[in-house]
Amino acid sequence: MRAQRWRWRAISALVTTSLLMIGIPSLAAAAADGPNLAAGRAAAASSAHAEYGAANITDGNRSTYWESAGGGLPQWVQADLGAGTRVDEVKLTLPAGWETRTQTLSLQGSADGTSFATLKNSATYTFAPGAANEVTIAFPATLTRFVRVNITANTGWPAAQLSELEVRGAGDSSADLAAGKTLTASSSNGSQTPANANDGNRDSHWASRNDQFPQWIQSDLGASLGVDRVVLRLPDGWAARSQTLKLLSSANGTDFTDLTASKAYRFDAAGGQSATISFDATTTRYVRVLFTANTEAEAAQLAELEIYGPTTGDTQAPTAPTNLAFTEPATGQI
Repeated sequence: MRAQRWRWRAISALVTTSLLMIGIPSLAAAAADGPNLAAGRAAAASSAHAEYGAANITDGNRSTYWESAGGGLPQWVQADLGAGTRVDEVKLTLPAGWETRTQTLSLQGSADGTSFATLKNSATYTFAPGAANEVTIAFPATLTRFVRVNITANTGWPAAQLSELEVRGAGDSSADLAAGKTLTASSSNGSQTPANANDGNRDSHWASRNDQFPQWIQSDLGASLGVDRVVLRLPDGWAARSQTLKLLSSANGTDFTDLTASKAYRFDAAGGQSATISFDATTTRYVRVLFTANTEAEAAQLAELEIYGPTTGDTQAPTAPTNLAFTEPATGQI
């Protein structure tokens, strides 16, 4: 009888431990920990000085560099990663001994090397010896094959210059879980409906009614899924603004808990009119963005709501095992 009692205790402990372990996805790896995806890859440029070709940006040698020809700007240089890859960070370098200069540039991506979309809007970056003449630029994870640096100004020389273009892959992550899913909101303003916030069109947007904060918009993922990151976007070309908001989650669409604390997020051209919000991985069906302030409007505004989760670990909600039963071979024993 003692042996039987011990076996049932072991089974009970195993079931309890399994239930506690279900449903906690592993966190995605940071992009900075990965290899340089552009190393040794083919490179091309709008123009190049005879001695300073585009291939220098992927040769791993900081002493060599690309320099555009003709003395005119803008000019661009790009790396071909060989296949579509999810990326979210680049590092641009100049030779270590060069004097301080600024270059104004934007980042672009393309699947075919012909049609390019903006990864990071134009901004001015300082390359200084004290910072190793390096600039690291992060942006929302994007699937792309070609990564282009488009340079429009250089205070150090009348040409575009770059020693190395390093490209980092995004950590393991799902596709946009909100794409094509149902969006609802606390209110909307005319044609600026919730559906605009996941139509894949940055030119359309959702807006709440004026002067009625707080306001929210949410996505129904259709099932409980692992999530750990949300990307919020506004239309390109808008004036800079900050919106104060927090993220919440719910399993049933009624009872919500906080994923993040309320905070003001900046949307501007330098940041690609985007805010990326990461949080501890959780399993949920509904993700809500709750707005309480907007410095440029009396309403909540959002062009795209993107939701991502890990691809490793348990990414589905836990379910209780079926057909579990306790037997009682004798009174007080299981």
